[in-house]
Amino acid sequence: PSQNGVFAGKEMDVLYDMPVGFIGNISGVIEHSATFLNHLDKINIKLGVQVKVEDRNDYDNSFWIIIDSAEPVFI
Repeated sequence: PSQNGVFAGKEMDVLYDMPVGFIGNISGVIEHSATFLNHLDKINIKLGVQVKVEDRNDYDNSFWIIIDSAEPVFI
């Protein structure tokens, strides 16, 4: 922290905006509804997991991601 007790913020990228080939770790979510968090849990997206944007559909911006080197997941 700084002298004033403020922690330096780390800029986070939004997975939805990342290009094909991007690799990063999940460090938070923007939406916190129970249904959304349950959906993330079902597809094994949790804090700390590594994700890679494998492919993107130009039509609707849906995409395939790889979570912790497992099989691709369509989101």
